[in-house]
Amino acid sequence: MRKNQLVFFIFICLFSVFFLLSSTVAVVDDIGVIIDDGQSSTKSHYVDLDIIPPTGARYMRIDDEENFSGAAWQSVRKSVRFWELPFGNGQKTIYIQFKDRLGRKTQVYSDSIRMDARSNIAVEVKINDDDTKTDSRYVRLDFQYSQGVDDMMVSNNSTFSDAGYRRVVKNMQWILSSESGEKTVYVRFRDARGELKTISQTITYTAPNRVIPDGSYVKGSASTVYYVGYAGRIHPIPNSAVYHTYRSGFADVIHVSDKKLEEYFIGGVVCIRPGTWLVKFPQSPRVYIPEPGCRLRPLRSPAEAFILYGESWNERIIGLPVHFQGNYTIMPLTEESRANDYDRDGLDKDTEDFYGSSDRADDSDGDSLSDYEEIMYWFTDPKIKDTDGDGVSDGHEILLRRSPNGIGELTTIPEQTYTYPKGSVVYQWWKDKKYYYVHHNAGILFLGNNNRANAFNSNDFQSRFVITPPFEMSFTPRSGWYVLDDNEYIKDPLTTQYGSVVPM
Repeated sequence: MRKNQLVFFIFICLFSVFFLLSSTVAVVDDIGVIIDDGQSSTKSHYVDLDIIPPTGARYMRIDDEENFSGAAWQSVRKSVRFWELPFGNGQKTIYIQFKDRLGRKTQVYSDSIRMDARSNIAVEVKINDDDTKTDSRYVRLDFQYSQGVDDMMVSNNSTFSDAGYRRVVKNMQWILSSESGEKTVYVRFRDARGELKTISQTITYTAPNRVIPDGSYVKGSASTVYYVGYAGRIHPIPNSAVYHTYRSGFADVIHVSDKKLEEYFIGGVVCIRPGTWLVKFPQSPRVYIPEPGCRLRPLRSPAEAFILYGESWNERIIGLPVHFQGNYTIMPLTEESRANDYDRDGLDKDTEDFYGSSDRADDSDGDSLSDYEEIMYWFTDPKIKDTDGDGVSDGHEILLRRSPNGIGELTTIPEQTYTYPKGSVVYQWWKDKKYYYVHHNAGILFLGNNNRANAFNSNDFQSRFVITPPFEMSFTPRSGWYVLDDNEYIKDPLTTQYGSVVPM
């Protein structure tokens, strides 16, 4: 080959390589997804995924269908916990595809695992260790279930109209329905094949001969108001602000003698009602959302607060004394260990390293939008305050109803991102103009056409706490499900026992 021909041949080869590299995301070895650390089989339809993106990838989509029907693009992360495989035994394949900031896509990668759940469901429930009688509405449920049984729901009625699926547990606290008589607790189990099995257990409840009905509010000669719980204890209400989240006035408070109060044991303090105020403690910038069961969910940023509650979100904040903090469980924003997510923001260390954000701060660039929101929701740069370079920081653009990653007014929120707080009443102004309740375990339930509905008033909701969000958000009520009137799991103070939310 002549010298000029050789030079031309080398030039063509280099140009071809350059063209291929510039037209797709750079490719390295071992790209894709790994299911359950490479195990060949599973007996559960919940699996963990390890993600290995190629150099230059910024977005990914994951699905159990190769055409990714309905799978949205999301920011790359290095792991996904509790991914749900389709029900049913057999080979299961998960597909993943990446693309870079210019929209250039990789090929589709995949990994497979065999679902091998047992063909029969073996389950059992015991109430109070098989006792036949009880004088307390609080009972302990113990469960036994075979391998491959993944989910369960529990109810006092056979229709399960007030229940939703949760991952199986070995035991939980439960509250029986009111009034003396034989009580039946129903439990529905679901296995990895999607098969269901419903069982029940009975116990006879004899209501104690108490003068003060369960669920009442009482006070003696002192100023403290107590809530009479379902386990025969009275629970102090710490201040009037907390009381007024349950009742707008004091007309329902029963005045009793101090001697009568002394007949009761003192129980835990009543927590602020979910779906009402936001909570803040002294000497901490963090603001929390109260949720059912004396739980507090941290707000990620002022932008999230605005998206959920609107411009007046600051007016919802109520300060509580620091010693009240012990009455609550602060819910983590991550399922990772501190070693793998030091700032506890929901992004594992590998994902933060991938994007260049800090694992020591939940808002690396200080733009009032957390690293998690920037990476997972908005696709903005967690290292740069003003991603689109228009002179306004990313978080403040949202507060101004503007897009943080481009020009134009912000009218809708990206799907599968923000969620309404549990225990809240939401007015869906952008569609059917009706009221909905975000239940702690049964999704979004219909509440009423307006604030005069029976379910609204009998459950003591207050119009001042109804959320009227500033933007349209993904909102899918459960078809045919609605809030029951005078529901003790909604209107009464709640606590958490054995991981379950129950009335106090």
